[in-house]
Amino acid sequence: MTGLLLAKLTGKRLAFLPAPLSKLPVRIAFMACALAFAKMEFDEASGALETAGSGTFFTPVNGLATTGLYKFTRNPMYVAVIFFAIPSVSCLINSAWPLLVSPLTWCYLNFIVIAAEEKLLSQTFPKQYEKYCESAPRWLI
Repeated sequence: MTGLLLAKLTGKRLAFLPAPLSKLPVRIAFMACALAFAKMEFDEASGALETAGSGTFFTPVNGLATTGLYKFTRNPMYVAVIFFAIPSVSCLINSAWPLLVSPLTWCYLNFIVIAAEEKLLSQTFPKQYEKYCESAPRWLI
């Protein structure tokens, strides 16, 4: 959203796609594929949370998800937002603004949201969460 707002405020779109890829049908197809992949990732992560006894969207935390995508990253849903959803929106509107402001989204997620979640998880599941943190990175590396 911030990227779209900056495009409107500055009057500069910052188009970045080369001519063959800038055609609207190509951009729509790319976004559809990227968002489908992000939704698959979100659904798999949600399923792993439910299996562990927890959920998404401000539900009680009754278990620690460590299977599925959670074996590879502690935050698969945020990975989907940063690496699939934001770039696909940027391609759909053919504007670099969403990509340019995505580090702000990453900072917010990393330093505020994830930090609070990790504090809660380490208090709720002290030994289990510490062991899990040793086996799965916060992001992908």
